[in-house]
Amino acid sequence: MALVAAKCTECGGTVQIDSEKKAAVCEHCGNAFIVEDAINNFNTNYFNTMNISDSAVNIIYNKADSGFEIVAGVLKKYIGADTDIAIPDTVKIIDRHTFEGYATLTTVTMPDSVTSIGNYAFNRCTNLTSVSMSNSVKEIGQGAFCNCASLKSINMPEGIELIGDEAFSGCTSLESVNLPNSVHTIYSNAFSGCTGLVSINMPEGIEVISASTFRGCTSLESVNLPNSVHTIYSNAFSGCTSLATIDLSDHVEHLCIEESAFDGCTGLKSVNLPNSAHTIEKYAFSNCTGLTSISLNASSDYSGNGIFANCTGLTSLNIPAGKCNGFRIGDSMFSGCTGLKSVSIPDKTDIGNHAFSYCTGLTSIDIHNDVRMGYYAFSYCTGLKSVSIPDKTYIDNCAFHGCTQLANVNVSRNFFSEGDQTPLRAFGSTPFKEAWCERYRLCSNCGRKLSFGGKCKCRVKR
Repeated sequence: MALVAAKCTECGGTVQIDSEKKAAVCEHCGNAFIVEDAINNFNTNYFNTMNISDSAVNIIYNKADSGFEIVAGVLKKYIGADTDIAIPDTVKIIDRHTFEGYATLTTVTMPDSVTSIGNYAFNRCTNLTSVSMSNSVKEIGQGAFCNCASLKSINMPEGIELIGDEAFSGCTSLESVNLPNSVHTIYSNAFSGCTGLVSINMPEGIEVISASTFRGCTSLESVNLPNSVHTIYSNAFSGCTSLATIDLSDHVEHLCIEESAFDGCTGLKSVNLPNSAHTIEKYAFSNCTGLTSISLNASSDYSGNGIFANCTGLTSLNIPAGKCNGFRIGDSMFSGCTGLKSVSIPDKTDIGNHAFSYCTGLTSIDIHNDVRMGYYAFSYCTGLKSVSIPDKTYIDNCAFHGCTQLANVNVSRNFFSEGDQTPLRAFGSTPFKEAWCERYRLCSNCGRKLSFGGKCKCRVKR
């Protein structure tokens, strides 16, 4: 059986078919076609536009001195034994899996006739150290150089437009990448796990950083993000432990930083967010333990869960004021930021559930007017000893639960009424709650008035 390229006579889709059969069904449109007609359709209508010589159309040859198997300009297989390979100039496409697992391959030189590198074409070529790429290449397919652990450098000539999923994933020796200005699309995981990658130059015109593009690039120290970028997708830079700074301050269009985009970047010390409106989604900068300060933007959306959770080095926080409808601090936004010592909450701020929970180093809170505190907002802040609460403050259940040193709560005379159960709901497991219950003879468990005997029905064994 000889598989050759053909073009469906119904929809025009390109397919690989058995030339020995009389008829076949198109995998694209589902219609049947005559095999001979489809082959002729491919040869006359497709390759005429690509200036391929007649000798290369649907001919299979296997030269003993070269080991190349080429079908209609597509390099299908290499069965030679050379370690340094120069691909013939009759090749336009390197097919998928062509050199996959060829462990002895060390260098590859491509002629300018090559326009596309197929999926996993050089996957697991573990000794491949250098690739001289064709100046005509437009696309690098999915996993094309995946797991080429010895690849140290690769030239990407101007003209490349697309880099596929996992194209260079696992190239642990790759140290730097200079992307040409022609690149407009980089798919997910393209450089993930490139643990030797130190720097990357992103061209102006790139609009998105796809999911997990640089995930786990533990040596990556710097990356320029051009102003054309409007979305950084999930886990794009997660686990880049050497990344020291991110500067997004010059972005003018609305920028969206998606879930866990920079999660676990433990070396990150500063993040310059845009002055323009932007959106940061959940866990975007969580576990960035080296981050020491952050300034937020009043016109932006920080409602995602745990955006800066467990940033244990964070000591300075600037929460913006002046927004007409108030500022929203998302649920668990700063949870576990144990280095945070003080925080000022501006007027009309909405503090989400668990927003500052487990900030064990927090000793001072400056709360302004019209503030709303969600469930467990400051729970388990075990270093907090006192807090002043203005009259126009809404405190939800368990807001200060577990603040085991909180004994002094400064409020106006009318904030709590005699026997009010708010302290029980909001200040559970605090010295303040215990003192409140003792003062007004309330059950510390359920809040009911105690009898003269000091016992409550909720504690009576049935």
